[in-house]
Amino acid sequence: MCDHNSPIGSAKEIDRGNWTDLPNVEYEIRLIEDKLSGQNNTILIDDDATEPALNSLSKDKITTLHISTHGFYRDNAGLTEAAKNPENVDYNIARRFISAGISEISGLVLREGNLSWKSRYILEEHDDLLTDNDIELLSFPNLNLTVLSACDTGLGEIDSDGVWGLQRAFRITGAKSLICSLAKVDDYWTAQFMDAFYEQAAQGKSIYDSFHIAQRWLRKELPDNSEIWSSFILIE
Repeated sequence: MCDHNSPIGSAKEIDRGNWTDLPNVEYEIRLIEDKLSGQNNTILIDDDATEPALNSLSKDKITTLHISTHGFYRDNAGLTEAAKNPENVDYNIARRFISAGISEISGLVLREGNLSWKSRYILEEHDDLLTDNDIELLSFPNLNLTVLSACDTGLGEIDSDGVWGLQRAFRITGAKSLICSLAKVDDYWTAQFMDAFYEQAAQGKSIYDSFHIAQRWLRKELPDNSEIWSSFILIE
């Protein structure tokens, strides 16, 4: 998914605010499309990458879900601090969630999510901010793999039951295996990592082997940049 900041039909025409375009997202999607050519793939990008479009998919037919966009995680301390400062880019979203009794949030930014993030009010029934609470309401009964190609998608509140947030939400919705990140990720090298992963998967290797082969390749390419090659994790 890309160009998720401007109103539908008017890409690149307004102030982008907190979430800027990721130039390598479309490149990443095309690389993956090439690796998975011949399969029945549904691609939602630009104006099509909306929350209603995702909700309209025939979820019982989906075995792999790949989402490439911005991810976010804000804990209670971060929301509380942002809600006190009108100059903070998270000011409006923090006030909205706190007033709703929500103490921490994690999610993915879809097509018009930037507009919703900056708004004092929820713009529509679907605000294109796909939170962990939204995801828990979905059902993907045959979802073998979910790939969250975005920043901070593995983060969440930790308690005696484990880590909450997006990783827990996608497991609840049906994902058997999940690739997510524990930090900010590099736009270009994320695309390269995903390309390497799907190349191995297309050759018939398991998710586990494909992930670790791709990670070892990235580590060889960037031996002095552990913050890049170690950002993604596989949860099975």
